[in-house]
Amino acid sequence: MIDAEHLHWARIAAGILALLIANQGVGIWRYRRKTSHGLKWPWVEGTISTSTIEADDTDGANDEADDAWSSVLISYSYAVNGKTYKGSRIIWGGKTVMPKPAAQILSTRYPVGASVRVFYDPRKPRSALLEPRHQGNSVAMSAMVLFLIVFSVIEIGLLPLAVLGYNPSTPGGVPLFAFFLPIVCGVVSIGSFWSYLQVRRMASASLNWPRVTGKVVSATVSTVNDRDSRDTGSTVNHTTTKFRANIHYTYSVAQCDYTSTAVTLGWTPLYGFRQDAQAVTSKYAVGTPVDVYYDPGNPYTAVLQPGMKDGTQSSLIFSAMFGGGGAIFFWAFAIMHTG
Repeated sequence: MIDAEHLHWARIAAGILALLIANQGVGIWRYRRKTSHGLKWPWVEGTISTSTIEADDTDGANDEADDAWSSVLISYSYAVNGKTYKGSRIIWGGKTVMPKPAAQILSTRYPVGASVRVFYDPRKPRSALLEPRHQGNSVAMSAMVLFLIVFSVIEIGLLPLAVLGYNPSTPGGVPLFAFFLPIVCGVVSIGSFWSYLQVRRMASASLNWPRVTGKVVSATVSTVNDRDSRDTGSTVNHTTTKFRANIHYTYSVAQCDYTSTAVTLGWTPLYGFRQDAQAVTSKYAVGTPVDVYYDPGNPYTAVLQPGMKDGTQSSLIFSAMFGGGGAIFFWAFAIMHTG
């Protein structure tokens, strides 16, 4: 049993967490409702008016380095029922900060003067975006759900303390809330496995995607510095240098121009040696025509090599790691419970 002062602060903390959980839950519901409605919005042809990259100096990195953080400012104009509007939203959410190569890719996808499909809210035409089906929308939702799970687990551990003044335990001395840790690991494992199945389904479907002829506009190798600040008592940053092959190509679908950088589905691989990345770029000389396979339901999604390729297994490995970790935790707690 804790003393009165600690009980008071435990109750305050539990109350704040309850408000955060409620706010996060409402936010998820509203975001889900908004993205679901956005999938049914009509579209009109618009024109990109600005496409610039802005350096983000919050990480203190060199703005010219490949791993510097940047954001892309894109605006476009479109007309609905004879009235012209301006928009700047690409996907749901606010300003996104990303590594410089990713920002360059996004800016290349929307050059000034390009024609684009603008999806707008028929009730409020001023509300619009370019990619209602972008994968980033699902990633944002997953992140919000993950935070809700974390807040809920903390609340589950704190609530008995705030109400009873102590945390119920098993005969072996294991707090009951500890058993929620393997449950969370199991939930993350199931979610990762579901993500793997989704990517696998898309990879299978990509074999039947329609094909158009595109053109390679750039093929470069960028450097990615992975900083690892180890706790060794020194202030030295240990950095691992890797290399990424950046292939940019353009293609047209239904008289709309698109730009993509995806060679295959899944994560973009990083190479330990520059020559390995150069071997990829050497296959796609600038100006040469390429076969582009695109998703007919979302032409922004396209690849040069359809099917199940390297990078799609990442979520499966993630699922196995969390599933195995959850099983180990549950086994250990069960042993302590009977002990």
